Amino acid sequence: MILLGNPSYSDLLSGLLFFLGFALRLWVDKRRFERKNDFGSQLFKSYFHAMLILFIERFLMLISLAMILGSVLWFFCT
Repeated sequence: MILLGNPSYSDLLSGLLFFLGFALRLWVDKRRFERKNDFGSQLFKSYFHAMLILFIERFLMLISLAMILGSVLWFFCT
């Protein structure tokens, strides 16, 4: 753990994992925001396209959550 000294390799990796988790979360949210029309509903090409994209986005959000929580646990356990 960082205690006013030089960060260890483990601290740097946990920070990188934390940053990548938030970057993935922001990227998915930006895609969701840009898909909305003036009335606030999301626009898709077809029903299948909507189900596929929403499934992938939910999966990516779970991965980003795991990355963020894992990096916090890794930081405090080392």
